[in-house]
This record gives sequence, C-alpha cells and structure tokens, in this order.
Amino acid sequence: MRRRVFALLLAVALAATSTSCSDDDGGAATTEDSAPSSQTASAEPLPIGKDDLELDEGGSYLSPEGFVPRLRIDLTSAGWTSVHRGADGFDVGQAAPGRDAPLVAVTFLVPPEDSAEAALAAVRDHAGAAGSTVKELRDPSGPFGATGVDVRGGQGPLVASRDGGIALDAVPGGRLRVWATDVAGAPVLVVVLVPDASLFGATSAAVQQLLDAVSLA
Repeated sequence: MRRRVFALLLAVALAATSTSCSDDDGGAATTEDSAPSSQTASAEPLPIGKDDLELDEGGSYLSPEGFVPRLRIDLTSAGWTSVHRGADGFDVGQAAPGRDAPLVAVTFLVPPEDSAEAALAAVRDHAGAAGSTVKELRDPSGPFGATGVDVRGGQGPLVASRDGGIALDAVPGGRLRVWATDVAGAPVLVVVLVPDASLFGATSAAVQQLLDAVSLA
C-alpha cells in the first residue's frame, strides 16, 4: 500500500540514528551478512540523465546518486521505464501505447520549498492559477495519513523539483495526485500523473504495485 512508502520515508531519520548509535557502542551494528546490506549491494543506482531507460521485470534499482532519502525499487512487473533521473527527482512510468506520452508516471521529488506544508501550498496555488479542480486528500486510508491533493484538469505549471530537473503540468483532461511528507526536516513529494483522467482507475493497481515495491535502501 502507499501507506508503506510514507511510513518508510518518515522512518529514515530514526533508521539513520539507530545505525549510528549501534556502530558507536559496538552492540547491534548491522553486519555485512544482514538483509539490508545484501539487498543494497544487489541493486545499482538509476543513472543520472534524461532518456527512455527500460527497467527489467524482477530488477532492483536504487534512486539516483544524491537523492535523499535513498530509495530502492524491486520491480515485480514488466513495462516500466524511467525518463528523468537526477539528485532532485526521478520518475518511473509506463508509456501510452502508440503515443509519445506516459500512460502513468510516478515521480519522487525534492521540491524547492523548505517543508512539505509549503510545497503543497505552492501546488495548490499553481493549480488555482491553472484553473484546475483541487480536492484535499485527508482520508486515513491514504499513504500514512500524509497531506495530499488531487488535481484534475486545468492547464499550466503545477509542481517542479528543486533544481528544475523535473516539472509537471496540469493538463486538460488529466489528473494528478500529490502527497508530501517531511523526512528529517526536508520535504519529499510523491506525484502520480495520469494524463488521461479516464484511465486513472485502470492504472491504480499498477501504481499501487509499484509503490509497494519501494523501500528505504
């Protein structure tokens, strides 16, 4: 479930602190034979760049170098690609058959704002300027109860990564969901983009399957 992704994101500070303390006192430090270390060793960071990179079914990938928190994706299905990859954001998506456009894209971003609250406020402002319909996502069945918005229609800039490596627009007939959380005082956004809103339901299972495959490395 999406809840797991955000729970893991929020746990990164505790995980880092725990590892540091264990190493200092020599009591419970993670060994080279432990599952987290072996998992990380078996995956490679997504290469920084912009191109259509095909991802293998059953493949394991880490977020690009410099992206914080460091994420791991263990794909269990085929058809996923990555187009944009940088230290401030990366995407994983599926192409629309016969079109030079995504069917669905899941994007992980470090926003330019200094908090999740400020980042979502900026998304709301941009959505209003674009003429989009905005709905608050506060259902506790959402990802870890994180604050989010559902954006439908409109036309214009909506959200961009910190360094401008990725920018997503509101589009007529499109739909996006944006969730935000703070990790160790720094904001992270997860954006699901479906350019054809009529396919949002049809892509939801694939999106959930992808998010279920994401964990902290």
